[in-house]
Amino acid sequence: MLKRSENQLKKIDLANSLVSIYDAKPWVFAFSYKGINVVEMTKLRADIRKNNGLMMVIKNKVNTIALKRTGQFEEFAKILSGQVAIVTSSDPIAMAKILYSFDKQEKIKFLGYSNGSSLKERNELQRLALLPSAEVLRAQLLATISSPLTNLVRLLQAPSGGLVRVLDTYSKQDGVLKS
Repeated sequence: MLKRSENQLKKIDLANSLVSIYDAKPWVFAFSYKGINVVEMTKLRADIRKNNGLMMVIKNKVNTIALKRTGQFEEFAKILSGQVAIVTSSDPIAMAKILYSFDKQEKIKFLGYSNGSSLKERNELQRLALLPSAEVLRAQLLATISSPLTNLVRLLQAPSGGLVRVLDTYSKQDGVLKS
């Protein structure tokens, strides 16, 4: 029987934990953090945490095992080489905005992202980052839906409002209509 070392068992446990994290937050982003200083990394972590994301720096081999075990991110594992940090999130637009901002300032080098269906390369990050946030999209959708209803209410109120103005004008003129 194959006997595993304590270190190997810890790596297996870590890989199993990562699988559950990837299942809970289905959007996975990767970037190279080589060259970023401690202050910038702390700010990046805080921004990610503020938007309900999770940033992890884990050995690429362990991460590759976990990504392959999910059955969704096998292709994503191919971009893991060097000093790579992984960010998981359920809000891809917020994470893309944060990572795009740091990438644009050349503090990190964005490698790619995936939601399990396919690997999106660095050039796709800008497209995702420039989308409006979920709250803005909801507001736009609500405005689009409520606009025809608002116009209908105005249209229905217009004739009765006109009648009231005509009657008011008559009552002010010669006192034709008296209460």
